[in-house]
Amino acid sequence: VVLEARKDPSRGPVVTGLLRRGRLEVGACVVAGAQYGRVRRLVGYGGGDVDAIGPSEPFELAGLRGVPLAGDPIQRVGSEDRARRVARAREARATQARLDALAADAGLDAGTPRAFELEH
Repeated sequence: VVLEARKDPSRGPVVTGLLRRGRLEVGACVVAGAQYGRVRRLVGYGGGDVDAIGPSEPFELAGLRGVPLAGDPIQRVGSEDRARRVARAREARATQARLDALAADAGLDAGTPRAFELEH
């Protein structure tokens, strides 16, 4: 799970997180919320580079294409293509949820076509 994330000027997006289960290695493809990438660097609790992280070990991860939100799950996937598809699907769901919330605030009824449907 992402504890915090920031954009470092020299390393790009950097995620501080904890794994609940499993193992994460340098080179693995991951999805964190609506962001994805390949793990380029893992920094362990002591501040040194590590090759792999296990459950309950705090870490910093570099290699994502964007900055995820705190609380987003970190999921290992089999390929970068799969990671991209998962991230795009999550982003589409989040966008639709925001549009639905705006529509509800504007007083639009449930029978009104969704904004996403209108665009396509």
